[in-house]
Amino acid sequence: METKKTRAKGGVRKPLPIEERARNVFIRLTPAQYQKFFELGGIDWLRHQINITTPSDWTGDNAP
Repeated sequence: METKKTRAKGGVRKPLPIEERARNVFIRLTPAQYQKFFELGGIDWLRHQINITTPSDWTGDNAP
């Protein structure tokens, strides 16, 4: 009889706090917009843009 394989105790990664969990976001892009997004670097480019933007950049029409 085979023994059941189990994970080591404590071998599971602890869940992140709610405020740090990733969220899925969907956007609609035209084929031309998608091509430009892809050429700019896709998700890596978008994450970089979000990380380098500061609240002082949120003025006028760009405000959230």
